[in-house]
Amino acid sequence: MKVTIEHLHSAVARKVEYWVGEVDPAEVEAGTLDLTYGTLEVTFTSGRTYEYADVMVGTFAELMKAVSFGKFLNQEVKPYHEVRETTDPELLAQIKAKQTEAKALKASLA
Repeated sequence: MKVTIEHLHSAVARKVEYWVGEVDPAEVEAGTLDLTYGTLEVTFTSGRTYEYADVMVGTFAELMKAVSFGKFLNQEVKPYHEVRETTDPELLAQIKAKQTEAKALKASLA
């Protein structure tokens, strides 16, 4: 999973990227925390993307250390932060098509 922390300072955008180990690799594709606005964006391998408002750096750090990313997100982030889905419909359709192709190929090989 690739995790990016974004911070705007002096009108210059800076990104620091972190590669996190095996944190629910089957479910989470990427995560981004915008330090200026406190917005946590999480993209799942399903292609769905969600933004969580007003997430503090400490919460993000705990999320990165959690044994289960999904469990921490469900118990410590979702109940306390406004969430909205920001999924790109075209990207989601492409992912679903590829998943369908993969399932058909797997079935034909069995």
